[in-house]
Amino acid sequence: MSQHYSASCGVELDYTLLCHGVWRQRYETFSLDPCDPLSTLEGKQEYLKVFSFITMMSRKQSNLTTKRRLVHISGKPHEVKTYYDEHGNILHKEVVPLMIEFYLWDVMQVIVGAAILAIPVGFTEEAWEISKRLPWPNILIFLGISVLFISVFVYYNYYRLHISTHRWEFLKRVFFTYLLAFMVVALLLTLIDRAPWLANTTLAIKRTILVAFPASMSAAVADTLK
Repeated sequence: MSQHYSASCGVELDYTLLCHGVWRQRYETFSLDPCDPLSTLEGKQEYLKVFSFITMMSRKQSNLTTKRRLVHISGKPHEVKTYYDEHGNILHKEVVPLMIEFYLWDVMQVIVGAAILAIPVGFTEEAWEISKRLPWPNILIFLGISVLFISVFVYYNYYRLHISTHRWEFLKRVFFTYLLAFMVVALLLTLIDRAPWLANTTLAIKRTILVAFPASMSAAVADTLK
């Protein structure tokens, strides 16, 4: 596992790439001055040596082999990454939480994110008038672009390496992100009396889809803020 050396004044060094042998033995005993870690010449020299070594190792990452394994910790998915050198020796292990499941706090983030752009756009008269003039093919294109943006954004932020095993979670996140954004916009337009669901259902749906275009994008972005 990676080793962390920190001082009370807030300096922390993460030796994630330090492997075995003399370097491991040397830095297991390395300590910093608790008040001023770089106050002495020796401290500065050790500091520079550590980061020179880390830089050297990072340049050799092309020779490393990485294996990934999915585990559940306290009921939540995590990915265990194991790094091997060219001889098959384990250099480092790390546990990374995976944001691949849709939880209640994700719902709240999506709702708040959708409201960020739904409020300013939904109150503009231009959006109301454009929705009257646009034909259904144009409205459906806006709908398709919204779903496409959410899908691409969610895929590259959450499921790029896990789509084969979490396809339904991916579809669920995309579906609920747009659905929640749509509902936020529908509620907003209803409250300001610009979504006549009974008198003119077609116009209400068109307005909601049009305003949900930016709202769904802000909802998807807000969902990444953890």
